[in-house]
Amino acid sequence: PTKEDFSSWVEGYVRAWNSNQEEDIAQLFSEDALYYTGPFDEPWHGHDSIIQGWLGRKDEPGNFAFQYD
Repeated sequence: PTKEDFSSWVEGYVRAWNSNQEEDIAQLFSEDALYYTGPFDEPWHGHDSIIQGWLGRKDEPGNFAFQYD
């Protein structure tokens, strides 16, 4: 992956974080992805599980800053 690929993915993550739209969340992950929310937590597996878990723990819109190098 290139730096542009990474930047595009991060922008998509921020978009999904802000929108909490299922389509935005699903676009971030492959169909069989594993998403770990913490080092000792069981992963969410696949789009349906990831979307359900994400929306069950979503943050409400607000002010935050996201920065990376």
